[in-house]
Amino acid sequence: MSTKASISHSNRHHFYEECLDNSNVYLEVNKPPGVELSHRDFSGTTATLIIPIEIWRQVVEDWIESHWGKHPDRDNKEIELNVSNFEDLLDEVIKKKNKHIGSSLDDLMEEKDEKKQSFTSEE
Repeated sequence: MSTKASISHSNRHHFYEECLDNSNVYLEVNKPPGVELSHRDFSGTTATLIIPIEIWRQVVEDWIESHWGKHPDRDNKEIELNVSNFEDLLDEVIKKKNKHIGSSLDDLMEEKDEKKQSFTSEE
């Protein structure tokens, strides 16, 4: 006799609870395209993920509120890359990098001046 109580299932997945476990839910995926575990890839016939119930509830709530969750027309849609978006992102990264480098150089120059002052005041 199985202790699994199905919540959702298809030929590709089985989402269930174990009758004697009120702390976790279980998601079994048949023939996943891949599974990443601590930077390793695993391709097998079945992968089961044990998910603490608090995390699952948060995932469900966040999904419902997400842009993708509210727009199912995005499911399996081909990705459309817009070069201008990448250019804007690159410009933003360069600005942040230059700002960071500039502030780092300013900090180094200030530290150099402080050391120079402490050295000359000791003489």
